[in-house]
This record gives sequence, structure tokens and C-alpha cells, in this order.
Amino acid sequence: MNRRGIGITKRGAVKTVLLLFLILAAAFPPAAFSAEPGLEDIRRAAVAASPELRKLETSKQNQILAKMAYYFRHIPSLRASANASYNLLPKAPTPALDRLDAGAALSISGTLSIFDGGKSKIERANLALDESALDAQTQARLFAVMEEADSRYFACLEAEAAVKTAELQAQIGAVALETAEIRREGGILSPSDYYLALSNKSAADSSLAAAQTGLALARRRLEQLTGSAGIADLLPLDFGDYEDLLGAISRWTMEEISARFLKLKEILASRSPALKSAYITLKRAENEYSLAKSAFWPSLDLSASFNLGYDFMQISADPLSYGASLSLSGTIPLDYWTLINSEQRQKNSLENSRLDYEDTLASFDIDLQSQLFTLAGNARTLIANRRQAEYSALLLEQQQELFHLSSVSMASFLDAASRSLSGETQKNRAEFSFLRSLSALKSLGAFGDDELLSLLGG
Repeated sequence: MNRRGIGITKRGAVKTVLLLFLILAAAFPPAAFSAEPGLEDIRRAAVAASPELRKLETSKQNQILAKMAYYFRHIPSLRASANASYNLLPKAPTPALDRLDAGAALSISGTLSIFDGGKSKIERANLALDESALDAQTQARLFAVMEEADSRYFACLEAEAAVKTAELQAQIGAVALETAEIRREGGILSPSDYYLALSNKSAADSSLAAAQTGLALARRRLEQLTGSAGIADLLPLDFGDYEDLLGAISRWTMEEISARFLKLKEILASRSPALKSAYITLKRAENEYSLAKSAFWPSLDLSASFNLGYDFMQISADPLSYGASLSLSGTIPLDYWTLINSEQRQKNSLENSRLDYEDTLASFDIDLQSQLFTLAGNARTLIANRRQAEYSALLLEQQQELFHLSSVSMASFLDAASRSLSGETQKNRAEFSFLRSLSALKSLGAFGDDELLSLLGG
């Protein structure tokens, strides 16, 4: 079985990114938003407000305590006690002081496992796996939160663009209706064109109301994610930062996509949170199976103890008592029917975990290829929609001039306006679809922004 050399202890730069974001989130709480928060501000606020990440931090603390508790077993046990009693009903007359009995004791004991069939080694390995699993889970959750922050930030900007487009549509509708009323009064406009202008103005007003509602909802969803209220204006994205990458991706051939897939697959094998978690689950199942097999082996323990006592009421003799002992003990399991049953169950669980891991690898391959194809498709769609929006805007400009000269009908002018507005809307959607596909790929491999852009554009 090919495990692709997934490293669960070499976290390196990825762990640095994780710690950096958590530190930044703590240093800049949601209340520290600037007048126009940008994408990084939204990400930090979302990380700081995430209840899942806070719970994972608590789990990390519990994991440290559990690790300490495991090693506490190797520290000698120390106990101290004191007692006092008074006999109220003696069998014979006894002086009151003689009825009192009081003492104290101190005990130190410890046990050292000389041989346990490898159980201790497996338990220590499981502790390390638990730590790696929590790191992978935290990393996955962190990038999922940032991806959601990206998505909601883009949704707000897209909604803002939709409002601007709807406002332009309403302005065009108002101009068309005003012109229609003037021409109708002059008797040079047919009733059908007038009703068309009225219908277009009503549709434009409805679209503007819907766009404003969509923007308000998008802002509320962003506020809910970041735990902040009153987010009004967002810092717009400079899409010029992505132009070179967009051009490069739009020119990818099938062979280049396949080459990118193989390159990213090799990189992601050691850093993808999903693959790390799957690999850790498999290793944990292997350890549990080894633990079940180790139960067949005998165990040998060495124990030592020291006891110190003091009798406060002892007068005639030495009140101090002490003792020490050293013992060697061993156990041999004989209930092999129970052990064989447990081993077989763990073996079946291991096989299921191995199948799950192989399925995860296969699913990851499909997911990565899908992300790359989607990214390339979105890049080409964006370039095509930009051309369409440009041509539609030129057509509207030409039709508007002719409409003012009464050289084209109301229907032709409004159709050109509809085409231009639709082209602008499609262009805006394509831009944010491209950005979302970049964000999804970044989350898949736990990449930083600059790192991902370098990998895709190089």
C-alpha cells in the first residue's frame, strides 16, 4: 500500500502559519475593525470568533494534561497519614491517657515495568498520534474558517456590485420612461413602446430592491461569522493582483493541468489536513492491533516501597518504626480465547481503517483534479465574460446614441441595456467564482496566499 510518505511530525511552515493566525486573531479582536475592513481583517475576526477553534484550544489543554497524567504513573507514589482513637468502653479500668492511641505514617512506593510486551511503547506512540491528530484537526478547521470568511467577504463585494448594477439599471429605466413620456405627449411613440418602458422601469425597481436585500443579508452573514456588528463598507479587492495568474491559468492545456496535478499531489501528500487525519487514523488502528497482540505476552514488574511510622503514645519503647521491601512480580495471561477474540476484532478494525484510508486517497485525487479543472474553467469563463461585457457596453453606447436620435426603437435600446447589464453581472460573478476556487484550493492544501499563487503561476 502506497502511503505517499505522509509526515505527521514535520509540520514546519504550515504549523507556523497556524500559530501566526491564532496569534494575530488574539491580538486583533473583532472590535478592532478599521473603517473599511479588508480580507485579512475579516479572516482574523472569523478565526477569533470561531467557537470550534476555541473548543479545539481547550482540547489541546486537555491533551497536555492527559500526557502529563501518563508520565505521572512513573513517579513514585507518596502517601502520608495520621490517626487518633480513644477507647470509650475498656474491658478493665484503664487510665484515661492510656485509652488514647495516636500515630502517623509515611509511605513511598513505586513500580517499574521491566517487560510488558511493548504496551508502554505503543501507548506513548498513541499519545504522539493524538497530538498530531489534534494539530491536523485544528489546521483543517482554521483553513475552513478562513475559506468561509473569504466566501462571505466575496459575497458581500458581489452583492455590492449587484446593487451598483441594479442602480444603473434603474437609472436607464428612468431615462427610458422619461423619454417615452415626452415622445408620447408628442404623439411619436406607440402605446406598446410606452408600456414597455413602464414595464422595464418596474422591473428595474424590483431588481434594485432585491439587490439591496441581498446586500443586507450578505452583510448580516458576515457579521455573524466575525462576531462584529455594523459592518458597512468593505475594502474592495484589487483584481489587478491576480491578472498575471488569471492569464496563465486560462492558457493551461490538459497536459499542463495534469502536470500541475502531479506536482500539487506530491506537495499535498505531506501537508493536506484531510490526508494527515486519515493517515493518523490508520496508524492508530495499527497501534490498537499491536496492543491487542501484545496482550499475549507475559509482563514483569519490579516494585519497591518504604514505610515510616511514628506512635505518639509509645513511651517505654522506640516510637519510630520503618521498613522497606523490594518485590519482583510477573503475570502470564491464560484466557487465550478472550485475547484471540479481541485480536480478531482489532484486525477487522484495522482492515476497515486501511480501506477508509485508500478511499480517502482516491477521493483526494478526484477532489484535487476537480479543483484544478474548476479553477481553469473559471479563469476562461471570466475572460470570456469580460469580453462579452465589453462588447455589450459598446453596443449599449451605440444604441443609446441612436435612441436619442430616434433612429432605433425603445425595444432595441432596452434590449441593448439588458445585454450590457447582464454582461456586467456575469463578469462580476465570474471574478468572484475564480477567487472562490482559489480559496478552496488553498484550504485543501493549507497553503498561504503567496505560496499558492507561486505554485500556480510558476
